[in-house]
Formats: sequence, C-alpha cells, structure tokens
Amino acid sequence: MQPLLLLATGAAIGCLGTLLGLGGGFILVPILLYAFRFPQPIAVGTSHVVICLNAVSGAIAYDRQRKIDYDLALCLAVPAIPASAFASAFIVPRFQSPWFLVAFAGILVFGAVYVMQRGKLADLGSEREPSVRARWVCAGLSLVSGVAAATLGVGGGVFYVPMLAILLGRPFHRATATSVFVLLLSSLVAAAVLVWRGQVDVTFALWLGLGVIAGAQAGARLATRLNNATLRAVFAGAV
Repeated sequence: MQPLLLLATGAAIGCLGTLLGLGGGFILVPILLYAFRFPQPIAVGTSHVVICLNAVSGAIAYDRQRKIDYDLALCLAVPAIPASAFASAFIVPRFQSPWFLVAFAGILVFGAVYVMQRGKLADLGSEREPSVRARWVCAGLSLVSGVAAATLGVGGGVFYVPMLAILLGRPFHRATATSVFVLLLSSLVAAAVLVWRGQVDVTFALWLGLGVIAGAQAGARLATRLNNATLRAVFAGAV
C-alpha cells in the first residue's frame, strides 16, 4: 500500500512542480516532516533527490516544446550550483531549528505575494530582452537563493520563476520551463552531496521519483493549455 501511496504522491508533486517550475519541494518537505515523521535533514535530502528526478523529466518535456531559455538558465544556475553544494554540505546537517518552518513559510508567502502584486502593475506575460544589469542582479540573487533553497529542500523555483518573469522579462510559460532546467542543475549537486552524506531515504526517494517522472510529463503538457495569467494565479495559489 505504501509504494502505491508514494507513487501517487510523487505523480501529483511532479505534475504541479513541473507545471509551475517549482520542483515540488514546497509540497514534499511538509509531507515528509508531518505525515512520515522524517527528521528534518532526511526530509530535505530526500526532497532534493525527488526534485532532481522531477526536473530531469520536466526539462526533457520542456526541451521538446522549445520553451527553455538556456542562456538565462545558465545565468541563474552557475551561481546556484556552488551555493547549493555549500549549503547541502555545511548548513543542512546543522540547521535543525523551529525557525526552519518559519523560514519555509516565509519564502512561500514571498513568492506568492510578489508575483501577484507585480502582476497588477505590469503584464508579466510581455516578453522583453533582459538587460546586462538585470542578468547580473539575478546572478547575485541566485547565489543567495541557492543557499536558501538547498537548506530548505524546496529546489528554488519559488525564487527563479519570479526572477525570470519579473526581472528578466520572460513570459510565464518560458519562466516556468527555464526554472525547471535551473532546478535540474542545482538540485543534482545538492542531491549528490546529501546522498553521499547519507541524508536521503533511498527507498522513499525511488518510489516518489518514479511518480514524479510520470507526473512531470503530464505537468509539461498541461502547461501548454494554460495562458500566462492562469499560470500566475496557479503559481501564487499553490505556494
């Protein structure tokens, strides 16, 4: 029964995480902490492995749709990769605090409010060429985001999607797709470090991973049927 539950949970996480470019950690970490009573570092480590598998599947699907802006993805991923590695190796094992949930909730609220409020001021679906300054600002923000995302096990899409849509001028469809590719690179490093440190429940990660691989394909297909305004609303509501 438990494998079937994990498969179904993984499929739902994969679909929503890929649809919104978030990876799914914002759903998975609370489930592992409260439903399965995982210790915080194991929940974070397991989440990163599942996010990585989700991102692999989602990135393949979005690449076929030609929605990924690889130059902007690398702009965000290059600083996020070492930040994720550092946080996974040195912060995750030590950050066991009641403040974890406060930080977790605060980041999700930030993502939802920022996207929806900014959407009232300008059309996030209008594409524009990002300036050199905007690229550098986002690279710096990505360094900080990589540490926070790796520490909390959320992948980082809650940071990358707003950066891509608001600061870099990507329509939400392309922002979510590009975010998934950034998650692939950053979560791969975080997952590798945490597996090496033994902070992953491999059995849970594999069953959930099988589910997210299938769910990610469904999420990428569903994204083609939603307009930018709908995706913004779903993004804010989900987080």
